[in-house]
Amino acid sequence: MKKLPRLFNKFVIWLQQSDLPGKYRFYLLTRNLFKRYAIQYSFDHGTFVIPYAQWCFWDTFGPQNYYIDENLPFCSLINRELDSFDFIDLGADVGVMSLIVTIHCSRLNRITAFEPNPHAYQYLNSNANSSRHLFTAVNEAVSNFVGSAGFEFDNSTPSDHEGRINNTSDGKTLVNTLDSFFNSKRVSKHLAIKIDVEGQEVEVLQGANKIIASCEKCVLLIEIHPDTLKETGITPESIFEEAEKIRKMYWVLPESGIVVNRNMAFFKQFEERQYDVIGVSTTPSP
Repeated sequence: MKKLPRLFNKFVIWLQQSDLPGKYRFYLLTRNLFKRYAIQYSFDHGTFVIPYAQWCFWDTFGPQNYYIDENLPFCSLINRELDSFDFIDLGADVGVMSLIVTIHCSRLNRITAFEPNPHAYQYLNSNANSSRHLFTAVNEAVSNFVGSAGFEFDNSTPSDHEGRINNTSDGKTLVNTLDSFFNSKRVSKHLAIKIDVEGQEVEVLQGANKIIASCEKCVLLIEIHPDTLKETGITPESIFEEAEKIRKMYWVLPESGIVVNRNMAFFKQFEERQYDVIGVSTTPSP
């Protein structure tokens, strides 16, 4: 990972945050030239780097605005329901969700972000080290076992939003459970957990039983992607049910604020497409 020259970095940030005609063409013309370079932003909490060659950050006008219509309601709910809290970012990529929580949630205590992709982890670790918050980056996948596994990802890009572990193959990617990782660590009584793990949602929850059950309040943000669900043979209901085995929860769509009816299949209530769904539990488990 290389840093852009200072003046060019300032220009790229200005362009990235603009809606000028020709922005996409400029990106296409320059992305291969700066494929291994980082754009460096400065925020109140510290510096934050993102890959130059990721159009999603250009398309959303910078990392602080990344799908903000979906992510801001998550932050608002955290602010409404949680006091001093820890944020656990699973499938963190370069740490954009951690950045957004840092900006919008004043009662944030500490961040622990997991990312198995070695390329994305370089950015994540840099962002953790430059943050003025307590921020730990972990180069591991998270599931329901401790060990190692194969990891399938696009090795040609600086970050891959669709990388996933393969439980049936040998590999060198370290795998952990949240219960094992936090076994001897002090954790806040209020937790917010983002789960974007490409088909390992059920397994992650199975490996997080103790940490989720033991906190006083918990807010989850889980990605529901129909293509990934079909590939892995799971349903939104199986994910919800796994969380509800741990403690009582209700589920809401952040964009609309609609509460999910648990007596009806998710995709009978909503159009079949990708969703982020928030799970809320403010009652301690028995």
